[in-house]
Amino acid sequence: MKTMFLYRGPHPVHEAWAESVRAIPFHYRVVNNRLLEKFDSYSVYFRWFRKKISRFFFKHCPIDNNLEVILSEGGDCLPEATILKRRLNSKIVLIAGDPTFFNLKMTKQIKEYFDNLHGIIAVSEMVKADIEKLFGKRFPIEVVHPFIFHEKFSRLKPDLESNNLVFTAAHLPIKGIELLPKIFTMVKKEVSNVRLFVLGRESKYTWWLKSFSSGGFQVIGFTKIEPYLQKSSILVHPALYDTFSIAVIEAMASGVIPIVTEKTGAKEAVKNVSERLVVKPDPKLIADRIIEVLSLPHEEKLKLSSLCRKEALKTKYTKEYSVSRFMAAFNRLVGGK
Repeated sequence: MKTMFLYRGPHPVHEAWAESVRAIPFHYRVVNNRLLEKFDSYSVYFRWFRKKISRFFFKHCPIDNNLEVILSEGGDCLPEATILKRRLNSKIVLIAGDPTFFNLKMTKQIKEYFDNLHGIIAVSEMVKADIEKLFGKRFPIEVVHPFIFHEKFSRLKPDLESNNLVFTAAHLPIKGIELLPKIFTMVKKEVSNVRLFVLGRESKYTWWLKSFSSGGFQVIGFTKIEPYLQKSSILVHPALYDTFSIAVIEAMASGVIPIVTEKTGAKEAVKNVSERLVVKPDPKLIADRIIEVLSLPHEEKLKLSSLCRKEALKTKYTKEYSVSRFMAAFNRLVGGK
């Protein structure tokens, strides 16, 4: 079945999934590189211009008429996927792994995009539940968890006796970056030598984060996570909404104890270790839980760390298992009506 992978990133997991069904990769903005992405993030007018050019291409330029399925990476690609569906009568399968369903405002145009969907592959049970709250059982939804590379993280040894925290995600408000300085300040009042390493892809908000860089609050930016996992005891993930967060599973595989919000898709893995590690996206509640875990006896931290490893190193988070699950889910969806 000839398939186009209409991507935005792509996320490495989504890319591996698309390759498994032999989907032809195609950027939803037709041409893309880091410089164009940078202009996009800082200029509304440039972003608007690129969107218009890309949609003109999808409407009028030659496209393979034998294209049967469009695999859309997130909601941002749905307008272009809808254009192609109208031209080629293709099926659209959406990978729901972005914040599309967070505070989604149901306009007539957005409703039209979702009316054209043939099925959805959600990256967590949380996302599936959120979609069903909005749309009910209108279209079939399959859940496929992302994967991590077990061998890379299973050999790490975190410093459970340290008061070091690590955050790793794109520097965006939806990832909870606005909560980080408040959380750190509250923890520092009780734990004077606490340090927070802020990792992740930089954005236009990074300068704001760096303004808090003092007294143990360190904005590192995009770099390898492994060295920081080894010298930390807790991963803090205060997301306002995160469809899954591979970083949470990577930290757990390393033996680092995660504290995440209930708006994080990976919470289902964290809850299997301890429900107390999942809290509401509130700075005080998160800070209190961090202080609580830092105050635990070494034996209890070691037990939590061991349970985290055991959960994250399950077969369900391997590449082989995840890809095979995706292939099966994709084939079930496109094999339907």
